[in-house]
Amino acid sequence: MMSQKTKFLIFLVIFLIVNFGFIIFSKAESLNLLNNQNLSLISENSKGEKLFYLKDSLKKISDSKLEVNLLYLPKEDISKRCEDYWIYWRISSEMREYLWISLEKEELDKCRSLKYAIYKWQIDCKKRTYKEKDWGWYDEKGNSVYTRRTVGISFISIPKDLIEELFENLCK
Repeated sequence: MMSQKTKFLIFLVIFLIVNFGFIIFSKAESLNLLNNQNLSLISENSKGEKLFYLKDSLKKISDSKLEVNLLYLPKEDISKRCEDYWIYWRISSEMREYLWISLEKEELDKCRSLKYAIYKWQIDCKKRTYKEKDWGWYDEKGNSVYTRRTVGISFISIPKDLIEELFENLCK
């Protein structure tokens, strides 16, 4: 019979392998997506923000549903949107005692490092709705800064004016 120490070490090794594998896979996937020539522009708004989709990722799930990976390239105001999110989160959560304290340097640095996001969406062409399956925000080196696993369901969303053309371009 294995001792508690042996069981713990085996569990720890498996845990580390799974987590590091996920981190490496996420980084490789994001860099591969950016370097891929199969990106197709869906829309661009007046701010110069762009929304692309990866042609290879487009999968038909049913007659009216698609699954697709999207690349969102925001502009400089993304760091402000990120900071606003965290300030709002503090105000609306149990962290109200921090209301008068600015965001920590670490959080500000993360917000300022954001360059692009990769979203995995399920699109219903018939109802003209979408469901966010997964997402990640990355810095210029392709390092994951925020993910759905680390932040939660809502973070910084793609602007509605970019989404409007999504249905026109993908639901043909």
